[in-house]
Amino acid sequence: MLMNKNGFTLIEILLVVAIMAILATMSAVSTTKTVSKMQFQGTFNKVEQIFHDARSMALSGKQIDDCTDIDNDPSTEHVVAAGYGVNIKKGDSSFVLTLFSDAHTFDTGEFEDPEGGCGDRIESVLELTDEYKLDKENSFVYIPPNAVYLNGEDVTIKLETVKYFQEIFINSAGVIEKLELTGK
Repeated sequence: MLMNKNGFTLIEILLVVAIMAILATMSAVSTTKTVSKMQFQGTFNKVEQIFHDARSMALSGKQIDDCTDIDNDPSTEHVVAAGYGVNIKKGDSSFVLTLFSDAHTFDTGEFEDPEGGCGDRIESVLELTDEYKLDKENSFVYIPPNAVYLNGEDVTIKLETVKYFQEIFINSAGVIEKLELTGK
């Protein structure tokens, strides 16, 4: 008996639907991993950039307002800061990176919150969400005009989450280098 086949059988349709479901699941898992990795990279880039900003400010001799104006001379209202730095501090549940400048001398190289006073000034603040952890709590300072790195020794700062970690390496001369992203 000859049969004229003009359509698909139920088994053929179910097979195609099953293959499409498997492919959709695989792409959803891949997309979720990619989005998670990209979010980590974005945060890492912000952390790295705040160190580059401190170094660039020191190299450029960026001027800041001198709040003391001891000599009452308007021509000295703007001065080159004695140093520019990044302070890493653990807050209640997250890490806070503060880019700061100091109109006076660095005696300790540590960030001192001005609270309306004169001295260290906050240039910008980066607060990480609680899923991100840093392995250092310290101040990292560059002194103008050559951006001499006050800390004077090699340091590696690790940013990590449950899934990824990546490190910033700062050598004794203050040069900043991004190390390779690693999954856990």
